[in-house]
Amino acid sequence: MLLRVFTVAIAVLIAACAPSSPPNSLPRTPGAMVDCSPLAAEAFTSGGLIAPRPTLPQSAVDCVWKAYKAGTPLRLSVKTNTVDGAQVPSTIVFDGVGVLVTRDLSLDRFSATADRRVWSWRCGTMTQRTWTADAQRYSLEMGGCTGDGTTATFP
Repeated sequence: MLLRVFTVAIAVLIAACAPSSPPNSLPRTPGAMVDCSPLAAEAFTSGGLIAPRPTLPQSAVDCVWKAYKAGTPLRLSVKTNTVDGAQVPSTIVFDGVGVLVTRDLSLDRFSATADRRVWSWRCGTMTQRTWTADAQRYSLEMGGCTGDGTTATFP
């Protein structure tokens, strides 16, 4: 009995002395969600599927990646412009379990009529995909998705 009390006391002491979160980590306040949106520009040119990559600030993509890797819920909302000037709101949300990506093409009057809707992907994983044209930048690729496809890329 005395050994059990001593063992529990040592375990409590070790737990109390351990840092609550690793240095340079994101806040892990219960219920808190990291909002990476302020790091993103209000709108940027995405150029559709065949044009050059978007110019979303890498700091916003880094914010998403860091929160995801830490298991911290996050949100990033941006408005992209197509080559025709239509705004396309896009959002990525990680709830601590899975990733939800949405793109709202409902107001893109230049897209095919069948594409004018909110597209969404619910995904199980997120990885980095380095740009071939700039090894310092990367996009986020989601896998194991359901909804509008089995993969999704952001931005």
